Amino acid sequence: LTRQMSRGRPGEVVVRVRDANNRERTLTVPRRNAYRAMLPAHERPAGTAVRVLSDGIAYADIERLTDTTIAAAFATLASARGVVLDLRGTLPVDDMRLLQHLATRSRALVGRVVQRSVTAPCLVSIREAAIECPDVRETRSWWRTADTAGVLTGRIVALIDERTSAEMERFALSLEQLSAVTFIGSASAGSLSWATPLSVPGQLTVGISTQEIRRADGGQVQRIGLTPVVDAKPTARGLRAGEDEVLTRAHQWLQQQLEPPRRRR
Repeated sequence: LTRQMSRGRPGEVVVRVRDANNRERTLTVPRRNAYRAMLPAHERPAGTAVRVLSDGIAYADIERLTDTTIAAAFATLASARGVVLDLRGTLPVDDMRLLQHLATRSRALVGRVVQRSVTAPCLVSIREAAIECPDVRETRSWWRTADTAGVLTGRIVALIDERTSAEMERFALSLEQLSAVTFIGSASAGSLSWATPLSVPGQLTVGISTQEIRRADGGQVQRIGLTPVVDAKPTARGLRAGEDEVLTRAHQWLQQQLEPPRRRR
């Protein structure tokens, strides 16, 4: 919303929102381009892209990686017992460079792509279109392969939420099928398909999906998103304090999974 508002005229914008208790509030937000530069800092607490947390668990923010830092990043992660991958953002690199370090299966059916075929114009009213106009769809399988020679040996979890969309969401779906990853956070955006950009008044661009990506078994993921195994969401208190509560929950979950079971005497 902050990115869109900065394109308008200087002044203020009145926004009505609902909180977790369904109470409506009115916010007055100034239009300032400076807010766009501040946005990443609010969405992601300060810290390096790759770092070791504790107990042999490492963290990697995929959005901050570049083509020149991938090799060094995975060299740091190689010795970790557990790895937390942050997928809450955009994908800045080719995901094949990531999958060669993360995939434990060399080939997998990632999903199915459903696309409407181009047909002749159907000159009827909107009410008649559903009956008179043919809806021809084609479905193809989406297979992916990866080199598993240099895969990480540590247990992998991935953080997702509504910021996990487009290329990053397709990478997350591929990772789900090619590795033993556990998703933690909240549902992703559900916008996996490739979109065609359309310019509209107000210097805005709308992406229109021309395809639909489904799961390998045909299950719907478009508009629904990927569902985490462990549900974790940030709170207003944590955001004000600059804490990443979802990352903390993932760290705790990994510690519990990596701790050897206690023997009964």
